[in-house]
Amino acid sequence: MENIQEIFTDKIKLPTNNMREHIDRDEIFELAEDIKKNGLIQPITVRPLADGYELVAGQRRYLAHQYSGILKIKCIVKELSDEQAFAIMTSENLSRVDVNPVDEAKHIARLLEYK
Repeated sequence: MENIQEIFTDKIKLPTNNMREHIDRDEIFELAEDIKKNGLIQPITVRPLADGYELVAGQRRYLAHQYSGILKIKCIVKELSDEQAFAIMTSENLSRVDVNPVDEAKHIARLLEYK
């Protein structure tokens, strides 16, 4: 069973090995407007840290909440090793069609370091 919690966005840190180096700001603002209008459809995924949480999946949704001033976000909280978290980040991002090919190549190279 998944542990879904509402967490303050300022308690969530971005991962150090984030796949996306560039995110279109206009797209984030559009997503923020959609979330304000329709709510968050899919929670983000985080893992606990000693002093908060680390984002594992859902960076665009997380940023949209921050930009729109929504203080809390629904999160799936999972206990994950570094390797597990990185695998989830990779899986989610590679399933998206709009990932920059350079970002994708860099991320795959980092993933291979875990092997």
